[in-house]
Amino acid sequence: MTASPITLQPAWKSYFVFYVASIIFGLGPVFNPEAFLGRATGLLIAALLIAFVLVKRKNTFYRFSAAGVSKELRWGGQGQAKTIPWEDLASVTVRRGIVHRLIGVGQLQFQSKKTGAPDLWWYGVDRPFEIKRRIDAALDYGGTR
Repeated sequence: MTASPITLQPAWKSYFVFYVASIIFGLGPVFNPEAFLGRATGLLIAALLIAFVLVKRKNTFYRFSAAGVSKELRWGGQGQAKTIPWEDLASVTVRRGIVHRLIGVGQLQFQSKKTGAPDLWWYGVDRPFEIKRRIDAALDYGGTR
């Protein structure tokens, strides 16, 4: 593949459910003093959810390169990567639920020829069908362009 590698991260909007939960936990006890949680607990949970989103997105990378497709998770300076080389990649499938369709994101599921099962997932990808078309084009060329 002669084109430069592409690096993606989960889209901000893919964490929509976490944003809604943060609003519910953060503002619910403020507006309803009889809520099952106290204000401090609700705000703490909301802050933890937002912190999770920030850390998760900052440390998740999806790569499309000459080596194949990979997902890299970095935590505390150490990285964990899973790669499927082009020659081992059997197919790419886009998976989307109702909420994903509404906000325009999806998951890409990569299936390996070796296992015949989904081996790698890219969650929260913006414009998933466009990314799938680019990967399919690379597969049509046998992983090279």
